[in-house]
Order: sequence, then structure tokens, then C-alpha cells
Amino acid sequence: MLADFIFTLPGLILIIVSGNLMAIQAGYSMSGFNWLTLSLILFSLTGILCCRYCCPYA
Repeated sequence: MLADFIFTLPGLILIIVSGNLMAIQAGYSMSGFNWLTLSLILFSLTGILCCRYCCPYA
């Protein structure tokens, strides 16, 4: 469980932050509901579900 917080969580934060920065730099709109915000919502949802159902068994 501790390894998840030390290694996995910073990696996930880096993926989200760098993805947002690259999308902004490429000129994609981050406001409103579009494919980019939907993908971030689904990515977050899978992370929450993984933490809720998979991590207790690790």
C-alpha cells in the first residue's frame, strides 16, 4: 500500500498535469465538455474504482 502512494500516485499526477499542459500548448480548449474533459473524467473514474476495489487486495 505504501509503494502505491510513493510510486504510482506521483506518476498518475504527472500524467494528468503533463497531458493538460500539452493539450493547452497544442491549442485545445480545456473549458466546456468535450472529448478531452471526458477522457480526464473517465481516467479519474478508473483510478477511483481501482483504489476502491483493487488496492485492498494488493
